Amino acid sequence: MLRAIKRVLEPGGRMGFHLIHPASGLSDKERAWVHRIGPPAASLRGLTLREMTERAGFVDHAERDVTAEYLVTLRAKVAAEALVTDELERLYGPEEYSQTMQNRRHSLDAIEAGHLRRSLVVCRAP
Repeated sequence: MLRAIKRVLEPGGRMGFHLIHPASGLSDKERAWVHRIGPPAASLRGLTLREMTERAGFVDHAERDVTAEYLVTLRAKVAAEALVTDELERLYGPEEYSQTMQNRRHSLDAIEAGHLRRSLVVCRAP
């Protein structure tokens, strides 16, 4: 996907995105757990964010850890959704809503344990 974005950017064009990813320095067991419970985008296949953008041909990689801010937002989202559980179950169905909330709780657990990070990445097409 990064390569496709680079193709449509003019030279010097910038791209920014947020990504949830495993924290560095995890054991194999911790990384497997994060991959299993984390959001689908949490797997970098052994690459750093910088390596991902460089392989796609981007330059001037800048990365900012926004995990703390994301954690506040995710906690607030889970709390707000708990207040309207009945309505959300009617909209999405009880099983889908339950699975969504379970996934969010797993993400919260992984972030609080220091296993998942969220980063803002900005880079430029040469």
